[in-house]
Amino acid sequence: MGEQTQLAVMKKPQKLPRVRSIETIRGIATFFMVFGHYFHWFYNKESELGRIFDFWIANYSMNHGFPFFVILIGITLSFAIQRRLEKEIPIKELSKYILKRGLIIIAISFLLNLGSYISILSINPLLILDWNVMAMIGFAYIINAYLMVLKPPKIAYGIIGFILIIIDANMPVRIGFHVLANMLIGTLLGSYWIEAVRNNKISQYQRYLIIFGILLFVATFPIDLWIVFNFVDINNPVFINFLLLAAGHYDLWFIIKSLNIIIPIYHDYSWIFNQWIYYLFSIGNFAILFSVLLYIQDIKKKKWRVFDPIMLIGNISLTLFVTHFLFAAYFFLPLNLYNYFHVLPFTVMGLSLFILIYIITLIWKHKNYKYSLEYFLRG
Repeated sequence: MGEQTQLAVMKKPQKLPRVRSIETIRGIATFFMVFGHYFHWFYNKESELGRIFDFWIANYSMNHGFPFFVILIGITLSFAIQRRLEKEIPIKELSKYILKRGLIIIAISFLLNLGSYISILSINPLLILDWNVMAMIGFAYIINAYLMVLKPPKIAYGIIGFILIIIDANMPVRIGFHVLANMLIGTLLGSYWIEAVRNNKISQYQRYLIIFGILLFVATFPIDLWIVFNFVDINNPVFINFLLLAAGHYDLWFIIKSLNIIIPIYHDYSWIFNQWIYYLFSIGNFAILFSVLLYIQDIKKKKWRVFDPIMLIGNISLTLFVTHFLFAAYFFLPLNLYNYFHVLPFTVMGLSLFILIYIITLIWKHKNYKYSLEYFLRG
């Protein structure tokens, strides 16, 4: 009996450690999302310096926010499902867990769409926000989680993800394949991380990760630059003319946005043909950043204080994803601040906003982030 007990203890899977680097990247992704959007909306790009900053800073740093965010969901989802599979939780109970979290995200999307429709309608139909990307995250979460329950080979996540990236980028109307694709890539990275922890090969995982990231970066960055410089007029894009034309006809724009609020289809710009390269570029950058932070925070166990506020903000990333849109729509845009700020004022505004978010998050932490979106997802 004693030998059986000892054998059971020996076979018990090693508990997954806290991955501090993932928390840091979540904070960085949140920062990129918030300030990337604000940069696009409120930074003045009329000067030569403004256009240069818009091209290099926004396109090649802040636009990584959303892909990073979705990849992280895939990584943390792989941890959550794996823990439950190891506890031999019944499939029925596991299905409830998956559906609950996914449907909450979808419900938030539709409620925000409805609220946007009702509240903005009386002010300006052009300010109607669609939150369908939230619904796409919810649907992708459910599909990805159930795929994990089937326990396919780990490489299948990557293969399906890369195929979906190419399909999504070549469709005239986008229905969220890119969201599922990035989440599957995250699940791939998370699954290999779990294997590395179980086999005590974390350093090897980190080395392979940075090699993978560098290879993707080297392969995609020059191609992306070539496409942009040769096919995209960054000073006067065609899609801007379309938006201005639509803005001149509230009835047409109102119909388009109203339909988009009801039907969860995520539309994007007409020059999307280069986006599959950009998604691969983002994945490569994520892998490089993850491997560097993994080495610093989880292998060398460095606890640099500079990471603390970034990790703290990452704890309410989904809440900030929603509220920064609302703040822009109900505060900045009514004040006619679109493309208003030049370099110095925008920098001051950005730093002030970051400090404000940090203070609010610090206070909220002591309340266990009660009533945040993360709070309802945990509940």
